[in-house]
Amino acid sequence: MPGHPQKQDIRELSYTDILNFFTRSNDKPFRAKQVYEWLWKKGAASFDEMTNLPKETRTALQQHFSFNRIAIEKTQQSKDRPRYNGGKSAGRQDVYRRRP
Repeated sequence: MPGHPQKQDIRELSYTDILNFFTRSNDKPFRAKQVYEWLWKKGAASFDEMTNLPKETRTALQQHFSFNRIAIEKTQQSKDRPRYNGGKSAGRQDVYRRRP
């Protein structure tokens, strides 16, 4: 839309960038860790899935950022195939890319 700046994809932000957003917004700094975990550990597909955040915080995130989905582009496995650790091979690494 003309006159409306494009929102930045929240997945492009570092943890420090997310922390700075919450600091500037006078929100609790620990929210940055919660959001970062939802993005990279829990695999949230939307802000609405971040259920441990207050609705007001989720709404603020939606107003300031876009939320582009990601997909596993490839999985890399080490040649020595170490033992499984918590259901995931310790030698496995997923490589992500943004979905169009």
